[in-house]
Amino acid sequence: MLANDMHLGLFAPGIWYQMHLVVEGKLNVTGLVLPGQPAVIAGHNDSIAWGMTNVMVDDLDFYFETINEDSTKYLFNGEWKDLIIKNEKIVIKGGEEVEKRILFTHRGPIVSQFKDVKEKPISIHWLGNEMSNEIRTVYKLNRAKNWSDFRDAVKTFKSVSQNIVYADAAGNIGLQTSAGVPICKGNGI
Repeated sequence: MLANDMHLGLFAPGIWYQMHLVVEGKLNVTGLVLPGQPAVIAGHNDSIAWGMTNVMVDDLDFYFETINEDSTKYLFNGEWKDLIIKNEKIVIKGGEEVEKRILFTHRGPIVSQFKDVKEKPISIHWLGNEMSNEIRTVYKLNRAKNWSDFRDAVKTFKSVSQNIVYADAAGNIGLQTSAGVPICKGNGI
């Protein structure tokens, strides 16, 4: 038996739905899904059970940027690089339409423009915006038969950092932290 608290707030309507997926002779898995998700995110099959809970990792970094006068380029490693410029329209219910010009470096968006920061432009880099493969993870978790299969399944889960708990029909238990963590140069502390 596995008990799991996903450390999420209560929502009405709930965001999680129960699904039982059976492919005769190949797959028997049940658990929680988000609407439209093709596989069980947290649940059990005939061999293993798993659940997820948030893990706190430092996966977000801010960078001071140097931007040219016409806001089309930023300085990176001594070279001027083109900013990606997106014009977004935001429709406000019962009101006007607001247009925002959003600037992006290779790391991510310039966020200081939304808080009227005067000193220097600040960009944000969050690992959740990088490529990862959670669909592969849940597909393989749904079919896992043991700890080795479980470990193989969770190795591509990194955009939303999670502790993933494990129990199997043989009585084994385990915990795997699956997270994308940036590798940063230390400061010697």
